[in-house]
Amino acid sequence: MTTDIDALLQSPAVRRLLLQRSRLRWRLAGLLLGAYLAYAFAGLHATDAMGQPVFGSGVNRAITAGYGIILLAIATSLYYLYAVNRLLAPLKELLRKANS
Repeated sequence: MTTDIDALLQSPAVRRLLLQRSRLRWRLAGLLLGAYLAYAFAGLHATDAMGQPVFGSGVNRAITAGYGIILLAIATSLYYLYAVNRLLAPLKELLRKANS
C-alpha cells in the first residue's frame, strides 16, 4: 500500500498540485510580510503621519493599520484554506483510489 502512495506522489499530476500549493503559500506569505514591513517602515519613518487621527476620532492611523494587518492575515488564511481545499480535491480522490 505504501508503494502505491509513493508511486502516486511521484506522478506528474500530483507533483503539479503540490507545486501549485507551495507557490500559493509563498505568495500569500510574501503578501503578509510585505504588509507588515510597510507598516513597520511607516511607523519608523512617518511617525507624524501614523500618529494622525482617523476621521477626527481618537484612534490614530497606526492602530487602524495594525487592525488592517490583522484582518488581512485572517482573510489570507481563509483564502488559503479555500484555495487549497479546492486545489487538493483531485489529490484526495487519487489517494482514495490508491487506498482502495
